[in-house]
Parts: sequence; C-alpha cells; structure tokens
Amino acid sequence: MQQINYTQNIIEFQDVSFSYGEEVVIKDVSMSIHKGDYLGVIGPNGGGKSTLLKLMLGLLTPTKGKILLFGTEIQKFKDWPKFGYISQKVTHVDPHFPMTVKEVVTMGRYPKLGLLRFPNNKDREKVRKSLEQVEMWDFKDRLIGDLSGGQQQRVFIARALAGDPEVIVLDEPTVGIDVKTQKQFYSLLQKLNKELNLTLVLASHELDIVGHESTEIAYINRTLVYHGFPKAFMQSEYFEKLSGKGVHSDA
Repeated sequence: MQQINYTQNIIEFQDVSFSYGEEVVIKDVSMSIHKGDYLGVIGPNGGGKSTLLKLMLGLLTPTKGKILLFGTEIQKFKDWPKFGYISQKVTHVDPHFPMTVKEVVTMGRYPKLGLLRFPNNKDREKVRKSLEQVEMWDFKDRLIGDLSGGQQQRVFIARALAGDPEVIVLDEPTVGIDVKTQKQFYSLLQKLNKELNLTLVLASHELDIVGHESTEIAYINRTLVYHGFPKAFMQSEYFEKLSGKGVHSDA
C-alpha cells in the first residue's frame, strides 16, 4: 500500500529558473517531491508545466539554481532507469507502425539489457506482469497502431513499468482522449501509486480530476504559486479564480 516518506526527497528544486533567451519561462522555483508522492502539476498553458518536467528529466538545463535527483546533482546523476517518462505525444502512433504491444513494452527493458543481451525469461515475465498491471495482456499480439488512444496510453505505461522505475513522469497524457477514458486512466494511475508505491509526477490541465486524485498539487504560472495538499488548494483563492474561468478549459 501507498506510503509517502516525507523524510526522503527524491526530486529537489532549489531556486530554479529557466529562460529561452530573454523570455523567462520559470522563475525561482523551490520544492521537494517525496518518495510515494503523486504530484499534480497544474497551471495555465504557457505557465511552465512542461518545462518543469523537462528540467527534472535533464532534457533542459536550468538557467539558475540547482536540481537534485535522489540526493545527487542532476548533472552527475546516472541512474536514469529509475525514471519513466510518458510525453504528450504518446498516443500519436503511426497506424501502420509494424510493432506489437508486447514488442513495444519489451523496449522498456532495453536500458536493463545493455547492448549485447537479448531478453530472457526474467525480462519476458516482467513484460507480462507490466501488461497485466495495466490490464492489457490480452492485447499482447495486437499491433500498437490498431489500438484506441486510451489503450495505447496503457501500453506506454506498461513500457515504463517494464523498466522497474521508481518515478513515472507524465506530461499531459490525456490530451485528445475522451472523458470516460480519462477517468479510467486516472484511476489506473492512482492504483499504481497506492499499490506499487510508485512516485508519480503528472502535468495536467484537468484541475478537478487531479485535485481529487493526487496527494499534492504544484500550481505553476511562471513561478510556483502553490505547493501543498489538494484539499487546501481547492479551498483557496487560486482555485476560485481558476474555477471562475472554467476548470475544464485549456486557458
């Protein structure tokens, strides 16, 4: 069962800023993410959500400040298999892409395999278990391009799980997915957080859903406006302002 360890900071932002040239995207962000957290990163489009995620994954370098992963400065961090990443474009799959569901998930084992080793029974068992955890084992021999967007989402989560990560980072993974499928997807994430004790970092504009599903919320609009428990946020002036503009909107 889920157990958040508030004494173990696995991701730390220390006074982090990031700019594209003269344009400041993120300014003076300081926060910690604990082992077992399910952090919902919310805020307006252009407010810096995706940038924050890319900074913690080492895809961008801070203009100022420091990021620590598992206590190590990000520039020196080597243990990237601890992180799984699911991008916004995860469901934009070429329908003619000739790869089965099982083959896609097996790709999640490659960082563990190295260059000269082929998947063995242990790897195949991990692939099976990962697909079962997202209820997609029955689709193992289907082509990835033949699946619905919601099914593809689950397969790519299974691919991340196959690498035995401690953290999964998701960047607006429900874009373009219908409401019913979104709810099923968020239920799956909550299950993975509670039952596997996976730390989740999810950027989303679905404020009402994230507010009920996550254990903490980070509201970012160029700077960190709020970081704390969802219940307190839902009762705050920030939520009232957002609600007044329409919680479901992308604005």
